[in-house]
Amino acid sequence: MTMFVAGGVVAVFGGGFLTFSDQFIAGAISDAADQALNDPIFPYTVKLMHPPPYQTGHVLPDTFTDADLEDFTWGEDYSDPASANWAADEGGTFANWGQWEIALEGKRDDMVTITDIYPTQIECSEPLNGTYFPHTVQGTGEKLGLGAEIDGDDTRFKQIPADAPLGFEPPDLSGLPPFSEGSTITLDQGEQQILTVTVNAAEQYCEWVIAIEYLADGERRTDQIAPEDTGFFSVTATRELSEYETVVVPWTVCDDIQAHAVTGQRAQEIFDEFNSEYRMVDCT
Repeated sequence: MTMFVAGGVVAVFGGGFLTFSDQFIAGAISDAADQALNDPIFPYTVKLMHPPPYQTGHVLPDTFTDADLEDFTWGEDYSDPASANWAADEGGTFANWGQWEIALEGKRDDMVTITDIYPTQIECSEPLNGTYFPHTVQGTGEKLGLGAEIDGDDTRFKQIPADAPLGFEPPDLSGLPPFSEGSTITLDQGEQQILTVTVNAAEQYCEWVIAIEYLADGERRTDQIAPEDTGFFSVTATRELSEYETVVVPWTVCDDIQAHAVTGQRAQEIFDEFNSEYRMVDCT
């Protein structure tokens, strides 16, 4: 029997009464609990960074011609042949060293403690071919926070000391402690933590995601982080110049002050001449 009364519907079950409003509240509480358990502990964003001084450029899968460069939209710095965001939009990736900024934000009432950060689901293959956009003008880069050799024997993130000088040579990660040894990051509600992550590929092309282990709500958990557009981080080792199908020689090398897309073999000849004579050369 079902009775309609003011203020709601009353359903009779075996002599007991459970109002519709009680059912709704109970369901809402259950949904809220499920959401609290299933929601990410901390929202995050991943941003491509201006390359560090020792980063050597970008590699794209497609080939380019001089005609393709006529309407080319240059990066943030005109001396930079291709920006990281543009290269990523074209399906390319960093050459040798990639750098990202990861912003984490606390979401729980109680403090969240991050106990480990490491690359996972690493997949590596031959270095990318296609078109190589080398960098000859070194950027300013950013001071490192965490660094890893993604295609080496030890792929853990190493902590770069906060007072480490930012030089024009890659950091030596071999003697640095991994993040997991005695380091933690804490996040209160609304608090934000910025991580700068730099990863090197010396011999292969690699893709990966980043795992974050943390303590929250009295439990130990693991989340994974990756750029939203691709679903993974990536970086490629470089080949010999002569092995590339196409190399875009920067305008800073060419005597007509124009970038030129040439074969890898021709690019090797141009750079050999440029480095031996210390002057701009004919890039046609």
